[in-house]
Parts: sequence; C-alpha cells; structure tokens
Amino acid sequence: TTMATAPTCRPALQAVVQVTSIVAVGFGAGALIVSGLGAGSGELLATAASDRSGASEPRVRMMIETMWIVTGVALGGPAGVGTVMFALGIGPAVELGFRSISTVGNRVRHRTALALA
Repeated sequence: TTMATAPTCRPALQAVVQVTSIVAVGFGAGALIVSGLGAGSGELLATAASDRSGASEPRVRMMIETMWIVTGVALGGPAGVGTVMFALGIGPAVELGFRSISTVGNRVRHRTALALA
C-alpha cells in the first residue's frame, strides 16, 4: 500500500510500538544495572556524568542521546520521529526500569531471608 491508502491506525500503532520498545529497553537496562552483572558503556557514561554534573541521570541520558542525534545529523544521517522519541524517553524509561526491578529484587531478597530464617 502507499502512504495515501495506508490505514489511519498505522501511525497510532507505530507510536504504541515505539513507546513499548523504549520502555522495554529501559527495563532491560534497569535490570542489567540492578543485577550487578556489569553495566554497559552508556549506563556508565550516564552515571559518571550525572555524578560529576549533579544533574539527574535521566536528564544526562537524554542529553547524551540528543548529542548523538545531532552528531549523526551533522554527518548526514537521518533523524526520524522514532529516533527523537527514543532520545527523549530512554532516560525516564531506564529510571523506571531500575526502580521497578530494584523494588522487585528487594522484595524477593526479603522473602528469601524470611524463608531461610
């Protein structure tokens, strides 16, 4: 189908898939950080920059992602709506994932400790 005959629900579906994907990546990064199995370079950069600047980690992460977009566009690459949505949403998504996974982990550790006591 062409864009002129594409269903009208397609942009809404694309937005839902994009937001779901951002949240999934955020939960994955949060789980990686909480697990202690080793954070990726992006997580380490965001944490270090946040510690040094005093800015919140989601804000720092958003600034880093925006910097990558600007660099990519300056080098001639495209920056679509999904790219911008990711740059703006990944910081809060990682924080949500970190807090959620951390809370679940704390509950599991607490229940395990009670069961072993």
